[in-house]
Amino acid sequence: TLNEINHDLDFVLSTVRTSCDMIMKFDTDEFLAVRKGENYTCFNSFDASGSIPFDCTLSPFGVVEYLNSPDFELTGERIIAGYDTRTIPHRESCSELGNLRQLSVQPSHLKAILDSRTAIKFDLGGHVGAFLPPFKNSEFHNSNSLGIIHTHRRCLSIEVKNCRKALQGHAFLNENTTVQEAIQLITEKYFGGDDPCSVSNPRDMKKVQKGLKSKTKAHCYVRYLKCPQIFTRQFFNGESSGKINPDFRLFLRNVVEKYSSKVEKL
Repeated sequence: TLNEINHDLDFVLSTVRTSCDMIMKFDTDEFLAVRKGENYTCFNSFDASGSIPFDCTLSPFGVVEYLNSPDFELTGERIIAGYDTRTIPHRESCSELGNLRQLSVQPSHLKAILDSRTAIKFDLGGHVGAFLPPFKNSEFHNSNSLGIIHTHRRCLSIEVKNCRKALQGHAFLNENTTVQEAIQLITEKYFGGDDPCSVSNPRDMKKVQKGLKSKTKAHCYVRYLKCPQIFTRQFFNGESSGKINPDFRLFLRNVVEKYSSKVEKL
């Protein structure tokens, strides 16, 4: 289960650390990019000619070149990827990944970059680590141009599916748990019996039983089950905003074309 995966992550770290310079832990909806600057012309300029606003400030093209440049330096301690952007939920994003709308790029305090020479442990979220003395988890240090494109919240059906999957991964629910059983369990254990529909922000969940994981996933799943109209309205709030990243769109197309035939053979 996800509750036991940290041991596996530490094993991976100990196995690969001698053959790489740095280690980052990514979720399947996170992509490494490099900040090109405000005046950067999209690599995929043809796709940037449409009517939807575009922004290639973070591009997946040029990451290796940046890592090999004098501008990027490992310090032995934890550093943080300098920037990130997140997707905005949009109904079109369920059918075509390339139409993802993204927020403006912001300085980041989230994803850790671990120096392979000193790192000995890292966590499930990829935010912190443990290091050989005298190195340590430094304070936020993001003076680098690496960035994370986080495609987490984009499609309602995928979001709900992933919320349930996470709760099952932590063994709180199982594949046979019914909708009514899930509502009852989450309401009791995560909300202390309060109505989940009255708690619009997971930060306001004050009665979560000690030791439970994935609070935000429980908040998402139970509100979708119990008050779907409220959940859907809040989920798609702001969907008309955001910009498309043509470089990321081209990158995703290239990945699909390169690996889809191999996946089908598995």
